[in-house]
Amino acid sequence: KVYKLDVPAGALALTLRTFGGTGDVSIYVKAGSAASTTDYTYKSVHAGSNSEWVAIGRPAATTYYVTVAGESTYTGLSVLGSYSAPR
Repeated sequence: KVYKLDVPAGALALTLRTFGGTGDVSIYVKAGSAASTTDYTYKSVHAGSNSEWVAIGRPAATTYYVTVAGESTYTGLSVLGSYSAPR
């Protein structure tokens, strides 16, 4: 599954995370185009966990793509992306 979040100029502290559900996932993040398990800028891989996160201090003004990869079967997963609004 691929999710996207548009981030405006001047945004701060972008956080992308997964939580809840059951199973095991990893996330791969890339700015401007969809990430894959072999083509990404940021990743979060915690074995046996659905709690993955990536934090970017000063994100570029672009679309960020989050690819969720199941390391095992998973269900009920939530994905959340947030950033501090520009001033």
